[in-house]
Amino acid sequence: MNKIFLNALGYLLFLIIIVIIFHIIKYEIKKQNIKLKSNIDEKYLEYFYISFFAIISGILLMFGYMFFTPAFLNILSNRNLANVATSTAVISTSLLLSAYFQDILQELLNVKIKVDVYKNVVAYIIGRIILITGIHFIL
Repeated sequence: MNKIFLNALGYLLFLIIIVIIFHIIKYEIKKQNIKLKSNIDEKYLEYFYISFFAIISGILLMFGYMFFTPAFLNILSNRNLANVATSTAVISTSLLLSAYFQDILQELLNVKIKVDVYKNVVAYIIGRIILITGIHFIL
C-alpha cells in the first residue's frame, strides 16, 4: 500500500477515534449523571454548538484536503471531484461531532438547546471568522 493511501487510512482512523471519544464522553456523562451548574444563558448555547461545528469542520477539512484528497484523486482522477469526496467525508464527521457536542452540552448543563437556522448561520460565520483569524496568526 502506498504512502498516499496509508495517510488517508491514518486520517480516517483519527476521525473514527475522535467520534468514539465523543461517544464515550456522552455515554459516561449520561451514565454517571454528571451535571454542571452554570449561569450561561441558554440562548448563547444555541450559537456555541454551531460555532464549534464551524471551527472543527474547518480544522478537519484543512487536514482532510492534505490526507484524503490525494487518495480520492487516485481513485476519481478529477481534483474537483476528489475535493467534493473529501468534503463530504469530513463534513459528515464534523456534523456528527457537532451533534455529540450539542448532546454533551445539553446533558452536562441540563438544558435543551433550540435549533434556529438563522442563529446557526450567524454562529457558523462567527466560528469561521475565529478559525480563519486563529489560523492566520498561527501560520
